[in-house]
Amino acid sequence: MDTKEFKLKKWKKLLQHLEQARLPEALKKIGEAGEEGDLRENIAYEEAERQVYRLQDKIDAVKEIIQKLEQVK
Repeated sequence: MDTKEFKLKKWKKLLQHLEQARLPEALKKIGEAGEEGDLRENIAYEEAERQVYRLQDKIDAVKEIIQKLEQVK
């Protein structure tokens, strides 16, 4: 396996983990925190929401890396 294939495999594995494990976990936390009442003063909800935004940013960055690697010949 050459370096490009190895890197692609590594990044795709990370993307899969983020999309299929971490993001659903974070979304579940938002739902649980939302059930705790008033969202304006719900620190758990705010933190869960920030975590989702951070994960989404990371997912977008990983997708960009994969796209660039796939374009390299």
